[in-house]
Amino acid sequence: IVSNPPYVARPTLRSRQTMPEVRQFEPHTALDGGESGLESIEPLLAQAAKKLRPGGSLLVEIGFDQGRPVLQLARRYFPQAKIAVKKDLAGLDRLLVVKN
Repeated sequence: IVSNPPYVARPTLRSRQTMPEVRQFEPHTALDGGESGLESIEPLLAQAAKKLRPGGSLLVEIGFDQGRPVLQLARRYFPQAKIAVKKDLAGLDRLLVVKN
């Protein structure tokens, strides 16, 4: 399962921290991850926990500051899985990897 859910926290989206070209050209619903940025990720993990087959993998793009909270959520839904957060080329947390 591969997902790029909305993960930008609403306060960040409203601030000038989000690049202007992103705010101007990306649909708001593609970015807005709710107040914490995790409002789409947690339901995704809950659903994936029911659907992911043994030996399957879940890959989810996450925000640079969401590694720790996403790991905690993933461990709750996938207690027996191998779980890691991979960094992007800038060295920032970017991808949740769950191997069931």
